[in-house]
Amino acid sequence: FPVTIRSRLKKTFGNRKVYINKTANLVRFSKLVLCHGSTAISFAVIFRKPILFLTSNEIKKSWYQKTILALSDSLDSKIANVDKKVTFKNEKNKINRKAYNKFLKTFVTRDFRSKTSLWSKFKKAVEKTI
Repeated sequence: FPVTIRSRLKKTFGNRKVYINKTANLVRFSKLVLCHGSTAISFAVIFRKPILFLTSNEIKKSWYQKTILALSDSLDSKIANVDKKVTFKNEKNKINRKAYNKFLKTFVTRDFRSKTSLWSKFKKAVEKTI
């Protein structure tokens, strides 16, 4: 990225380290993935990382909450509201292999014989949760 964008990102994120184009590698070597909803969730599924979905009181009022609910439900993952006290037990964060495999098959890989697009399948899955 150009210098102006880098300096703007540093300013926005309080001079914390900002990584650009490193998502796959960061997820690969993580122990837990914190996210809202993004196609980058696929990296967590591919690398078999536990996912904790984050929401907030503001997000809960928006359309975006339905996406978070659909994704957390399909992956059998927990949701934490950052506006409330969140406690973590010392238990290992486990993944539901069956749910992860289904997610991979449905949204990440493609059956080229199918006439249904991946986005159509995702939209249908989201609509089921509404």
